[in-house]
Amino acid sequence: MKRIGRRQFLKTSLSGLALATLPTISFSQSNPDVVVIGAGTAGLAASAELMKKGKSVVCIEAMSRTGGRCHTNTSIFGVPYDLGGHWMECADGNPFVKYAKKNEKFKLYPNNYDNDLVYDGNVLESGNLWNVWKKIKRTAESKKDVSGWDLIGKKLKKEDWFDTAHHVFSLSSARDLEDFSCKDDYYWEGPDGIVICQQGYGAVVADYRKEVPVKLKTTAKEIKWDKKGVKVVTNDGTISAKACIVTVSTGVLNARKIKFTPDLPDYKYDAFAGITMGTYNHITFLFDKKFLFQLGIKYPDFYFFHK
Repeated sequence: MKRIGRRQFLKTSLSGLALATLPTISFSQSNPDVVVIGAGTAGLAASAELMKKGKSVVCIEAMSRTGGRCHTNTSIFGVPYDLGGHWMECADGNPFVKYAKKNEKFKLYPNNYDNDLVYDGNVLESGNLWNVWKKIKRTAESKKDVSGWDLIGKKLKKEDWFDTAHHVFSLSSARDLEDFSCKDDYYWEGPDGIVICQQGYGAVVADYRKEVPVKLKTTAKEIKWDKKGVKVVTNDGTISAKACIVTVSTGVLNARKIKFTPDLPDYKYDAFAGITMGTYNHITFLFDKKFLFQLGIKYPDFYFFHK
């Protein structure tokens, strides 16, 4: 079985915007070229690229929808609400942003951090929070391979707003400061910018990849692989193929929810365990537009409650 890295396909998904008309595939096909496990953004991108190259592909997804962590719900509040990812990061090079800009059904607006508010008793403020945040960011811009926490002085850590600022910084870096690599941040040269879509990030992903057929509610239980190819055992039968691309989360892989026969080497599982995932709890309120505009907020995103 030829192994193709998840990162490689994520990179490939950023390389082009236009999604050509894809050939139709049949899920009854017993011997496709490739089986793609997972219909999140990585799995959809992998399937689309392979199909454009004329490969036969079967993409399977355990859930009843595509998109993975990008999922827009309209039933909770009666308006589009992203349950997972909603910041469209790296906007300068993000293919979903480019697609949304060219599609009249989507409206994008900038995520202006200066509009994020902190509730302190009866007062809404933002200045103190961002002053501390900017100090942290400036301090962390270092070539040294140390954590951001190590570069912050004791006095700053005692600031009233430090815990809240630390939380905001962790959101943007997906790491607490103790685990944040200043060297890695210093040498980052990727695309920049963040925007938000009024219709939802998940809605953009679903529309952008709508031509990729996916077999839903199909759970991969075991992958049998050797030099001759792979057999993916699912709850709906076994699929034989020349190769398999696994795009499920490292958490799923580390929990061994998919059995590999023969088993993967230990260093693979050590890598899965080393790539941890953070917990992001959404606490959301639906405000009346009059309330927001009275505060001078045109594009609301986050409100932090500080005690």
